[in-house]
Amino acid sequence: MALSPSTIVESENVLPYSWSMIVSIRVGTSYQHICSGTILDNFYVLTTAHCLVNRLSQDITIEAGMYYRSESGAIIRQVNRIYIHPNYTAQSNIVMNDIAILQLTLPFYVEDDTYVSRACLSSKYDPWFDANKYPSNGTRLALSGWDITNMGGSSKSKILQQAEVYAIDDDNSYCALSNDQRPLQFCAGHYGDDKGSFLMLNI
Repeated sequence: MALSPSTIVESENVLPYSWSMIVSIRVGTSYQHICSGTILDNFYVLTTAHCLVNRLSQDITIEAGMYYRSESGAIIRQVNRIYIHPNYTAQSNIVMNDIAILQLTLPFYVEDDTYVSRACLSSKYDPWFDANKYPSNGTRLALSGWDITNMGGSSKSKILQQAEVYAIDDDNSYCALSNDQRPLQFCAGHYGDDKGSFLMLNI
């Protein structure tokens, strides 16, 4: 998963099949791609809540094991249930708790498939963990999906994309969080001498 450093938030093609935990979330009988998601384990996929508001589970399809957004050999799964964060809100330019989990009707078999894997998650719970200090300023982060080409635009790539960003300290003037946002979100992006490009990411 080699990332090319950049002074602005840009995406690039990933190495083929290197982000094997990333899936395409499709809707309807046309199987239109609406969002990317991340495999948590054989039965669950993490994605954003705003993609799934007012959607029915029977209308959602998951396609995995892909490099191109359209591949005949994709692994396809149906969705049994949609769990949207109970405190998800979207008002004006502020989106809070933008998280959803999809439960599949049949599992992925990540142990047996070269092109499908689960995300790397910590196996230990730390009672001293402080979400307000995570990730620390300057932490190198990565984004991946078919939706991150031309940040701020609506275009979707035919090839899976990746982008390198960095956690930005909340004290940075470009990225000030209100008290109610701080426990739930952090800023990430790149910034130069006089201007920056930022994302607001849920944690």
